[in-house]
Amino acid sequence: MSASRLTIKHRVFVAEYLTDFNATAAYRRAGYTARGNSAEVNASRLLRNAKVAAAIDEAIEERLKALGVTSYRVLEELSRLGFSDIRNYVK
Repeated sequence: MSASRLTIKHRVFVAEYLTDFNATAAYRRAGYTARGNSAEVNASRLLRNAKVAAAIDEAIEERLKALGVTSYRVLEELSRLGFSDIRNYVK
């Protein structure tokens, strides 16, 4: 899914959402106006929009690939932490 198929506001929403994964804040920062709890409701709707969701997934995958993050590497690092001995790090 190409981000070019999104509206400008949708593209801004995706970029803002990727900064902190807060959909309501991203909705407001993207320039949408809302009263009451409509920001939360509409942000949730945007996350369920197929094109927006695909753009978010694509951007996350690109970031993970650029960082070299794989599920194997994450498990490896977690196992290092889980099986380490704190006494080796504290005097």
